[in-house]
Amino acid sequence: GLYGMDRYDQIQKHKTVTVVEGESDCWTLWHHGFIALGVSGASSITKHWDQDITEKMASDLERINVVIECDENGKSDGGGESFHKWIETLPEVTQNKIYIIDRLQMQAKDPNEMYQNDPSTFSERWKLALDNALKWSDLHSQEVKEQMEALAADGLPLLKDPNLMDQLRTTIRKSQYAGDTQPVELAVIAMTSRLLSDPINL
Repeated sequence: GLYGMDRYDQIQKHKTVTVVEGESDCWTLWHHGFIALGVSGASSITKHWDQDITEKMASDLERINVVIECDENGKSDGGGESFHKWIETLPEVTQNKIYIIDRLQMQAKDPNEMYQNDPSTFSERWKLALDNALKWSDLHSQEVKEQMEALAADGLPLLKDPNLMDQLRTTIRKSQYAGDTQPVELAVIAMTSRLLSDPINL
């Protein structure tokens, strides 16, 4: 299960927790008086963080900090990706309580490395990392926006092409479709027009 659930009374009292990957990060945070839960391998988070825990956290906590481990270029490792996928499965009420702490805030891979870099100032630097944590819902909204803008940029030349339907017919034939292409063309027009302010009725 989750490492540190035996300390849940403290989590409940303070209405906050930091979720980390590995027991050593828990030890580091506990040693300095911070509240944490550990996952023995981020890929197992969905197995250990079940529906009961989700409901408990949603009702008891005001904030859930999640440490995302990144490489020196700021790219999430496998564990970080597992955490992101796990967050996407949570109810919106829980997602809105999640704040992300990564290399940008820690200037290190994880809390344990952050401590080793300078033990004497760890507490102050960790408090600063908490203050600078980014709300997951804001990060996710920005990511979705950027993805949509990239898709729009890729698709705009095609949408503005006066020979769009010819390209569509060519693509259909390349897929080895042997029948009349007109029904397929009409279906594509009908579906894509649903994204417009004035959909076409066929």
